[in-house]
Amino acid sequence: LDYAFNNKNKISFYTVATGLEQIRERHFTDSTGSKFGLHDETKVVKENIYHSAFHGDDSLTHNLKLDWSAAYSMAGSNTPDWGELVSDGANGSTNQYWNSFTRRWLSSSDQDFSEYLNLTYQLHLTSVSFNKLFGKDGIELKFGGMNRDKSRDNQYSEYDMNLTYPYVAGPPTSGQPATATNISGLQYTVPVGSGSLDNSNTYSFQENVSAIYGRGKFSLGDKVQLLGGLRIESTSQAYQINESNSEAWQNGIIRYYDLLPSYQLKYTINQKQAIRASYFRSITRPGYYQLVPYYITGEYYNEQGNPFLHHSQADNYDLRYEFFPRPSEQLLVGVFYKNIFDPIEIAFEGKADKPSTAVLTPENFGTATNYGFEFVYVKYIGHFGVSANYTYTQSQITTTKELFYYDPANISEPNQTKLVNQTRPLQGQAANIANLSLIYKNPNIGLDILISAVYTGKLISTVSQYYDLDWWQMPMTRLDFSFEKRIGKKVNLSLYGKVNNLLNTALLIRIMQPNILNANGSYTYPEQTTTNSLLVEKELYGQSYLLGMRYKF
Repeated sequence: LDYAFNNKNKISFYTVATGLEQIRERHFTDSTGSKFGLHDETKVVKENIYHSAFHGDDSLTHNLKLDWSAAYSMAGSNTPDWGELVSDGANGSTNQYWNSFTRRWLSSSDQDFSEYLNLTYQLHLTSVSFNKLFGKDGIELKFGGMNRDKSRDNQYSEYDMNLTYPYVAGPPTSGQPATATNISGLQYTVPVGSGSLDNSNTYSFQENVSAIYGRGKFSLGDKVQLLGGLRIESTSQAYQINESNSEAWQNGIIRYYDLLPSYQLKYTINQKQAIRASYFRSITRPGYYQLVPYYITGEYYNEQGNPFLHHSQADNYDLRYEFFPRPSEQLLVGVFYKNIFDPIEIAFEGKADKPSTAVLTPENFGTATNYGFEFVYVKYIGHFGVSANYTYTQSQITTTKELFYYDPANISEPNQTKLVNQTRPLQGQAANIANLSLIYKNPNIGLDILISAVYTGKLISTVSQYYDLDWWQMPMTRLDFSFEKRIGKKVNLSLYGKVNNLLNTALLIRIMQPNILNANGSYTYPEQTTTNSLLVEKELYGQSYLLGMRYKF
């Protein structure tokens, strides 16, 4: 909704509400050693998001303008039913015996209150010398501030029911047979404290971020434009775990301040070409789910928060050439360099002799660098167009890892470990990322068609604490198609559709070490089809289709 009081004052209101309900039934098998496990899972998840925002623009005087915003957001998630039933048997046998039965109940709610205020002053003088020096736009001064309060409440309850006759190593000779006729008579015991909300996954979290800034922009003649400012930010975070113990991390308060300068120089070559150079300092703030020391059971590995996590800071340098031959066409070429302090990465940590204790947790690993170049190109010939962009990034960070090695001189303990430094790319940073889109736009018949391909190069998906055992996501190419067709010339009705992942691109995760499971090339193990790497994970998503109608009032 928009309302204009006059040509100097107006307000607007925006709101959106969404809901999602997921009902899942899942059956899968798991074979490890001599066991053959059957897993049956049922899960119900209900989610909702609500957001509303007020915005106002006011011209206080000829040179002074005010704009403000106030927003409220709410998100909730509820899992009223999540159960998993597991049975085991001898590998290759059809005789199954009940192993475990787990039920979980989860709920969470988030609330955000945000306020923004900006004051802009435009300085103009009638002096000819002033206009000649600072250009027709004069000097622009801008000041403002913001405040955001965020809160989260999370509840978690779990029952792990131990069966009276648990599975033992070797072919089972006793236990409760996994048949449909006796499931109602399943015998189990419930551990003391099971199901209680007194655990590290039941917590409350609050965050307040406030900031003030000042910025100035002016031109030197018609060629040079300077922009600079300073933002001062304050962050306060606090959490409380609902767990009855005396651990130091049961509750915590985190506070820090940041001075974030920013400078930009623009040199105009002509009306269609310009060069920009900039420096700015930025931060990456850990999310509440990373700071709270929760502990949840994951599908492959458990996940754990880190209350000792630091926020990241970065110095960013950019240089870019811009060319706009026509309004719909552009060529951008740039180089960049970033120095990142305390980058946050998801690490794989555990004991080598106890892989079941391994957890995925966020960590800081020192200082990293990130540099490279990028270009963007958009060109149209008639109704046909091409859009392409490419980024090359060289990132590196040096971290300490544990190395296992064989010492033949030590007969009593030949298998040794030591700490060594290893330089590697940042987690999630691919050296090569490219996008190519073929476009057809014909406003005369109201038809838009887009075919896009995205290439993402090899990258580290999970950082390992062990030398040369990081998990790498293999290069992948994704192809998507979309269209929109106007129906009729006088009716604001259109048909649109999308098809994603046309190539059914698989996500592959590998450890880049010789594959001892396939050392002789026999391909005995499923999917282990190479000798120079070990396949850890393979995911296939298939295609997704969307078809809809749109009417514009």
